[in-house]
Amino acid sequence: PVDKLFIVQLADAPSLDMEVLRHSRHMRNFPGQGDYPIADFLGELLAIGYDGVLSHEIFNDDFRTAPAAQTALDGYRSMVWLEEEMLARAAAPTILLSKTPPPKPWTTAVRPMPRAELTGFSFVEFSAATPAEHALLAEHLQRVGFQLEFRHQTKNVELYAMGFGSAETKAWVAITVEPNQYTMDLAAERGTSVSGIGLLTSDLAASIARSSAYKCANVSDLPASFGEMDIPSIIGVGGALVYLVDEQGPHFSTNQFEPVATIAELVQTNLRIDHVAQAVAPDELLSAVLFYRAVLGLQVQPPLEFADLNGLVTSRTVSSANGAIRIPLNTAASRDSSPERFRSGARGSGVQHIAIAADSLDAVLSSIDRNLVLPIPANYYDDLEARFDLSMETVSYLSRNSLLYDRSESGEYLHLYTQEVHGLFFEFVQRVNYQGFGAANAPIRLAAQAQRREP
Repeated sequence: PVDKLFIVQLADAPSLDMEVLRHSRHMRNFPGQGDYPIADFLGELLAIGYDGVLSHEIFNDDFRTAPAAQTALDGYRSMVWLEEEMLARAAAPTILLSKTPPPKPWTTAVRPMPRAELTGFSFVEFSAATPAEHALLAEHLQRVGFQLEFRHQTKNVELYAMGFGSAETKAWVAITVEPNQYTMDLAAERGTSVSGIGLLTSDLAASIARSSAYKCANVSDLPASFGEMDIPSIIGVGGALVYLVDEQGPHFSTNQFEPVATIAELVQTNLRIDHVAQAVAPDELLSAVLFYRAVLGLQVQPPLEFADLNGLVTSRTVSSANGAIRIPLNTAASRDSSPERFRSGARGSGVQHIAIAADSLDAVLSSIDRNLVLPIPANYYDDLEARFDLSMETVSYLSRNSLLYDRSESGEYLHLYTQEVHGLFFEFVQRVNYQGFGAANAPIRLAAQAQRREP
């Protein structure tokens, strides 16, 4: 009976096969960070007429040592996210277990805008602390297959592209040495690193309003890294910027940039950024999941675990409903694991690998410096032939080119990796009705990288 309820305490949790009391005392987290249907439960509660106090009731070992300010912000975002979920149910009610009218949202001053659809990656931005680091990064990108296409008219900013045809069928990377003050400080602290990710949004105004409602720190009042362009940006996971790019507006390369002398397009295939993987600390994972779910409206996939030579890696992918945005979040407790080694070298969490999707990997193979391709052990291909009953010709082709292969019920996946440079690497993928990331190949990739890593 609703008149018997005087307070409701909420907590989410990861879905774990664990003794209940231990689960409850140590593993709780904020609604939106875990795997339980807390919003469905709250919908039922409001549907029977509850209008009293809601509070968080969290027991979590990581929260005890985490910065209090970030924990408080996550708690606030969790409540706003729950309210937004209730607003959505009130606007388009679904069938409730209780068969009662749709829930009536409680009243607060916060009213987030409707979610804008994120329709793809626009670019990845690198910041270099010095001109010398800029030159080394530019050389590396060219060996990967990128070409310098635009240079800013007044600032030390370059745009590199890889692909064939129009601007929309290419993968774009920017290098800046004269970014805004925020990314300049980031580069000085961390050295050459990914300082920003551009995401295309179907409704720029809604995306900006939404980030404000969730109290995202922004640097919109500072000059954009690309010079005079007004690209709204918010501070995301690991301190890197998330640029909100209007998909209806002109391509960013048309503003304040001059084309370099006409060049031949080396990679004769359409390309796009497929996914961007971030290495995060174990105690940052929950906050990162909530940021992407609440602020950007992405869906959170169930966790995967795979073996690193130096420990277990946990991966949670956040993705858009249309599949255009995929961001794996990788974390591990072992200091010698791949994510933690990267974080140590980069002095913080950030983008560890960038995956680019190609219509044809043959075109990529013809343009990339083959000395950069990560060699794959021969026994992988012996096992591959047995697992998938592939022809000898196919296996030989894969082996010659250090390509990895996976298959699902609906399609196939080909991919290759470049070797690590300062812990960061590229991946090239070819998808045929395949939605995953070749998780079965992750231990092979990690082992191959470990073999070539300097002690």
